[in-house]
Amino acid sequence: MNVRLVPVLITFVLATGLLFGGYFAWQTYAVSNPIAADMADAQGVADVSLETERNRIIATLRLEEDADLMQVYRRMEEIAAKRGSGRDFVIEMVGADSPELENIWNGALFELAEAMENRRYGDVPLLMEELAARHPGLSANAAMDESRVYVTLRLGDDTLRKVLPLSGERLEAWSNGQVR
Repeated sequence: MNVRLVPVLITFVLATGLLFGGYFAWQTYAVSNPIAADMADAQGVADVSLETERNRIIATLRLEEDADLMQVYRRMEEIAAKRGSGRDFVIEMVGADSPELENIWNGALFELAEAMENRRYGDVPLLMEELAARHPGLSANAAMDESRVYVTLRLGDDTLRKVLPLSGERLEAWSNGQVR
């Protein structure tokens, strides 16, 4: 049997190109674009960036100034459940980097971690009030649902948003880690 090498190599290259090209097109047009479009249409979302990996989707969100963090986060979870194809979904919040807000946040972490670790969730709004009283011009809000605490700090034009799990997970989001 005489196999001609050139036609076999051309066929291999074309088939490989079609397979990878088809996979890339499917990822872009059937997975990423619909999710990004749904997220961008959600109330309170200013900008969305998606990174799709084999087993997870990472959504990076920039929220509008007056966005309700808890409502936006819940909406993103609904979209992930509907369109995520069973993949893990990671939501990251980005905003203007403010060293002053980061310092305020880092200063409040111990008290907040203590209240959450001891399941004294009623202390969280009081901590936010105390935090706002200690720092002139700071607005500090906290909201809670059955699985997370949503914290928003505002100082001037800068906003810092954090979503913290109530229990069962490591709190890596507390020092600029990923929000899960």
